Amino acid sequence: MPQIIKKLLCETMVLCGLARAGRLRNRSKLLVVMYHGVSRLPHLDPIWTQLPVERFERQLDFLQRWYCPVTLAQVLRALRGKQTLPPRAVLLTFDDGLRNNYTVAWPILRARKIPATVFLTVDYIGGHRLLWPDELYLLVKNAHENAQALPEPFASLCLQTETVWPRYAILVEALKRMDDDQRQQAMDALRRATPLPDHAHCEDFTLLNWQEVDTMHRDGLMDFGVHTASHIILSRIAPGDLKKEIVWPKKRLEEKLGHEVEAFCYPNGRSGIDFHEEHKTGLHQAGYACAFTTDHGLHAMGTDPFAIKRIAAGNDMTSDPAFFQLACSGII
Repeated sequence: MPQIIKKLLCETMVLCGLARAGRLRNRSKLLVVMYHGVSRLPHLDPIWTQLPVERFERQLDFLQRWYCPVTLAQVLRALRGKQTLPPRAVLLTFDDGLRNNYTVAWPILRARKIPATVFLTVDYIGGHRLLWPDELYLLVKNAHENAQALPEPFASLCLQTETVWPRYAILVEALKRMDDDQRQQAMDALRRATPLPDHAHCEDFTLLNWQEVDTMHRDGLMDFGVHTASHIILSRIAPGDLKKEIVWPKKRLEEKLGHEVEAFCYPNGRSGIDFHEEHKTGLHQAGYACAFTTDHGLHAMGTDPFAIKRIAAGNDMTSDPAFFQLACSGII
């Protein structure tokens, strides 16, 4: 369906009162909104993970009007049956631990007194490495801007696309299906073909350092959870390697924060594809109390705390105002 028709359909549904009806019907369910980065930089080729700051602020206006922001601590107590969440509770989450969570999103949330939770890719915090999907986007963009040919296997995979985002969308899914050695070889070939200039590592793609994490943590509004050690998809690792992706980063983060860490977020996050029952069991045994997916929907309290659904808010149709209202209400 063309995007303009989707937008008109969503606007009509909102005008007919469906978003309002959904908020009423689902007022006892938990809304969890999934963000990644919030950008104040103009990206000529929009990247889904970087939500323009103007859209972010409009979404906060909407959420503050119709929902009740809650902390991760409140959600954890409610999951244990020790607290009842307010009607239309909403928890804001940020995946990966991008630096603009600190430079852009946090000052806005702080001014509005809205709590949020950041899920950290723990091995990358305080370093200079980029997450490979972000580096891939920058490399594809750099090749396009400089009219550079992509090496194999990239060239064959995107013969039918000429713009940055469609090319990236094809390639990132292909690389996700590769094993670590194959992906590393492919990325090395791309790095040689189109080396990145230094300025490409801007605040939208670098990750937080521990001082920034500590500053937000001490302020009190921001909570933190684990997004694995290295952002690997759990279903793609050997059972014997699971501990180093869920146990070690938990201990490291607890040492940095000075208290127990009980929340986990699955990379890629699709139930039955990116994680399975044995991974939920492993998280429980490691001392986690809940885990967040990328499955679309609201979370009914009393259901599986290791499969909490979320509503995505990215730089695409998911942040169209009418679509966002309907998604938050549980209508779509």
